[in-house]
Amino acid sequence: DMNKKPFLLGSVKGHWTLLYYWADWCIPCIEKGIPDLTSFVQQTTAPHSKYRIVAIRFNSLDESGDWSTFKAKTEHLEKTLWHGIPPFPIVYDSTTHMTSDWGVHELPPYALIDPEENLVSHGDLAVLRKAIKIKGR
Repeated sequence: DMNKKPFLLGSVKGHWTLLYYWADWCIPCIEKGIPDLTSFVQQTTAPHSKYRIVAIRFNSLDESGDWSTFKAKTEHLEKTLWHGIPPFPIVYDSTTHMTSDWGVHELPPYALIDPEENLVSHGDLAVLRKAIKIKGR
């Protein structure tokens, strides 16, 4: 995570979990995706125990970089484009398992997991909003 501590997704049972894959070079990710997720969390009245969001910095075997570069670039985005620290974990996929094991090859994708631990087909922020009955855009 941003504090260089291992991040474990842990159990997803009992609540909705939205995984958002992003990269600092992905313009839609940094200009729309992360801000939309931040707005969602800040504007929702649903208890945070009903859902969680994790932003995973896409990393592939072909891509160079390390955790220090990830942290520096993410902190720069927090100060400039995002105007603060997003209200959900931002993690770096240093092993590439979160991207390769899930078959992520393009950005920005979502993976939505329901409270029974099933992957939701075509799950994204709009599907999460409907699932927890949030009104909004």
